[in-house]
Amino acid sequence: MYIDPDIHIRPQGFKLTSGIDDSIWFKFVAETSDITDVFAVQVVDTSSFTKKFTLRSDSTTSWWDVPAHSLTGGQVSLPNARFMNVGYRDNADDTLTVYIMWHET
Repeated sequence: MYIDPDIHIRPQGFKLTSGIDDSIWFKFVAETSDITDVFAVQVVDTSSFTKKFTLRSDSTTSWWDVPAHSLTGGQVSLPNARFMNVGYRDNADDTLTVYIMWHET
C-alpha cells in the first residue's frame, strides 16, 4: 500500500479477501492534515485526487462506513498489476481518516 513508515496511524479496521485476486480493505486515522504525508510520494501520486470520490460500500463490515461521508480520493496504479482506491476525509483536528481498498488484477 506504500504507506510512509514514518507516519503515525491508528488502525480502525482491516479485512483481507483471498481468492484468485486478493483484496484488502483498510481504514485508519493518520496524524497529519496533508494526504501527501501518508504515502511514499515516489509511488503514490495524490495530485489527481478529487472531491466527492465514491468508494464501494461493504454492508458486512460496520467500520467501513464510506457511504456516510463525503470523501476526497482516487484510484492509484501500483507496480505488479495492483491498484488501490483511496478515499479520505479531513477530521479538522490535524488528522485524516483514510480508507484504502487495495486489489490485484
